[in-house]
Amino acid sequence: MKRFAFPLFALALLAGCATTGSGPAPEVGRSADPEAAIVPLVDVAKRKAEVAQLPPDERGRWCRSSVGRAFLARKATIKGRLTRQRSTAQSAGNALFTDIEAYYAGRSDAAKAIRDTLVKGARIDAFSVLVPYAPRGYPGYNKMNEPVAQVANFMVPLAHAYLILKHEYPEDAALIAGVKRWGDRLFEVTRRADDDFRGSHRGIDRRAHIAAGWASWGNAAENRAALDSAYRYFLHALYGTGRGGVDQVWLDWPPAGGTRLTYVNATLQSALVAADALRRSGADDVYTVAPAGGTIVEGVAWFWTAYDGEQPPDLARARHDGSRSVGWIELFLREFPEHPLAPEMDAWLAGNRPLYVNMGGGPTTCLYRSVVSAS
Repeated sequence: MKRFAFPLFALALLAGCATTGSGPAPEVGRSADPEAAIVPLVDVAKRKAEVAQLPPDERGRWCRSSVGRAFLARKATIKGRLTRQRSTAQSAGNALFTDIEAYYAGRSDAAKAIRDTLVKGARIDAFSVLVPYAPRGYPGYNKMNEPVAQVANFMVPLAHAYLILKHEYPEDAALIAGVKRWGDRLFEVTRRADDDFRGSHRGIDRRAHIAAGWASWGNAAENRAALDSAYRYFLHALYGTGRGGVDQVWLDWPPAGGTRLTYVNATLQSALVAADALRRSGADDVYTVAPAGGTIVEGVAWFWTAYDGEQPPDLARARHDGSRSVGWIELFLREFPEHPLAPEMDAWLAGNRPLYVNMGGGPTTCLYRSVVSAS
């Protein structure tokens, strides 16, 4: 197995400004069946009713009820260090996810808050202008890599908000159409931007974030082009998962404030979000395809075993506005409740709910965990 000798080179891998390995890019595979019916990410009415059946004093174990405030602008900007970015798109996505969580918690003003955000976003084409970002200390870094990944990642909460909009305001055809145009534009803007995510390993974590956004929006808006593009990026994200699920990319990458598992976690969480959206949209092989020898299911199992052994403190958060939480395991447990590792995964999650991780599906307990009252 190839090992990378220099941390700076490994950061180039993270950022997508250098190539590693010489293997070919993965095959496209079957992608989403264009004739298959699309099952939405969430059945909005059903999920809202499930949470509503809980006694009021128990709902907080599934969904928090705070309402956020999304600050939208036409330009998507990023400031700060590469590993501690301040992104306007990510900030808005967190605020929108906060409203989505409050909506399912039963807060009466959450639907209006979501609608107001979508009204403004569609009106100004929020985040449709990608402002180049060049982090200090990394000469030659492609200035469009991070804007593309951040805006595509915003499309995950946008997809969930769009589904809620259609459920709550079905009569507002003009707004629904306007939000769809906005989301479709964000897909085209991010797809056509001049990033340099090429080859088999370059920027695989960023490609996972992009795949999650495109797949989620493709599912919610039935945008088949977004689904096809998401599938290709999903395969690239799996190129770090070798036989038996063993990570074969983040081998010598222990920067200050993180560990190898930090970046495996960031990659797998978005890849799993993409896989769920793609499966619901007709791609029936997302849990079995293995472009580098290991499936995403095997990758998650390898990661969890390593995580349980190392207990890295930077991933021990129950909620995180970026990627540093294992809260996305809620989605894995819903998809694979009989997996041998499911009991120990669930035991860890049980003491930390409700869970949230921006790049791993947002409010994952609220959206994915089975609702069972303790009383």
